[in-house]
Amino acid sequence: MPPTPNPPGAAVPMTTVDRPAREPVPFGPGARLWDEFGDVMTHAFSGGAFILQVMHPTIARVVDMHSDVFEEPVGRAVRNMESIVKWIYGGQAAIEEGRRLIKLHAAMKGVADDGERYHAVEQEAYGWVHATAFVTATRIYPYIHGRHLTAKEEESYYDEMLQLGDILRIHPSQLPATVKDYWDYYETMVSERLSRTKMADLILNQATRLDAPLPPVIAQLTAPVRRAGGQVALLFLLGGMTDSAREKLGVRWTGAHEAALRGMMATIRPVYHRLPESVRYVPLAYHARAYARELEGIERRSRKVAPPARTLPRKPDGHLQGVVPPVITVA
Repeated sequence: MPPTPNPPGAAVPMTTVDRPAREPVPFGPGARLWDEFGDVMTHAFSGGAFILQVMHPTIARVVDMHSDVFEEPVGRAVRNMESIVKWIYGGQAAIEEGRRLIKLHAAMKGVADDGERYHAVEQEAYGWVHATAFVTATRIYPYIHGRHLTAKEEESYYDEMLQLGDILRIHPSQLPATVKDYWDYYETMVSERLSRTKMADLILNQATRLDAPLPPVIAQLTAPVRRAGGQVALLFLLGGMTDSAREKLGVRWTGAHEAALRGMMATIRPVYHRLPESVRYVPLAYHARAYARELEGIERRSRKVAPPARTLPRKPDGHLQGVVPPVITVA
């Protein structure tokens, strides 16, 4: 007998992390997120995570009532990226950013236009925002790196996502315990809690049409380029989603779409990975990584320094023996 679906609006049950909330620990060199989340190409694929977020009814209401994503889409995207990068590369600032986000979203509550009450820090909704990062990261990895994550790498990635959950103050009850638990939770969320909301429709259209307030002549001249750019943006956006989420969203993803994205990334990838790190990483990530490397180099060199050779005669107590030649100075 098939399991009974959860009642509408009911939280999705999951096997969660059995531990109290931990004190957050900042990221540093050696973490997968340290290598991935500051990469420009990773952010180019991040739209899929945002679509998954606004397919959740509570998040859709919060965005509808409080976000400036439609009034200032570029500025909103930049601020989101800066916050995300701070989570990984900010050190102690990452901890402060987690606290700031909780305080900011705690004030976002009320009654939406559809008459339903909402609160941005509702545990399921706030946890889902974080959860979309893992599915997106694992989905886009083959496009960016030319291979799939191994099972061990995926587990390591997920452990770091749990660490990031501590930084973002996600309640442990909203963190699936293992990778397998995560995928069970994810598919249940897609099946029972997500839908093609008004916000998902609006953001999907805005992300792919590339409309801009242009003079009529310029708009007409650039129309073919903007249409082509919109198709590329659509590939990047939908490529980071699973088949189940695309089906729930009601969009087509054919073999031709998949081949087009794979072919485009196969062309871009060899060139992109040869670019200087200062080009491939956003500024905070680049500088944090360079700073960490410099500190590591200093520590490595300090371990190799031998004690200085003592060439002058010394007394048994270690003091210099005899007269030390005076220092010659220029008058």
